[in-house]
Amino acid sequence: MKLSKATPVPWECDATGDYAGIIRHNGIRIAKIMSDITRTEEERSANAALIAAAPDLLAALEEVRADLFYQVDGKHGPRAANYHPAIVRADAILDKLKG
Repeated sequence: MKLSKATPVPWECDATGDYAGIIRHNGIRIAKIMSDITRTEEERSANAALIAAAPDLLAALEEVRADLFYQVDGKHGPRAANYHPAIVRADAILDKLKG
């Protein structure tokens, strides 16, 4: 998956009818979160809000990862930065998202 092909931000979320959430960009629906009677309304709404926040979370992860790499690299060198647990985890998530 190429993230450059994803719908740009901002994404908004609202609950509508039979759906736990509708994810929209500029008022246009890009995803529907189906209701699941085994989940509470609060949980369904939280899940939909998390999905709507995904692009912002990705941008924050990229920024924090870059800043942490810069700090660790400056103090211990690039080899140490490549093995820092938080950087390794961020890279794994980014690789998973970017395919």
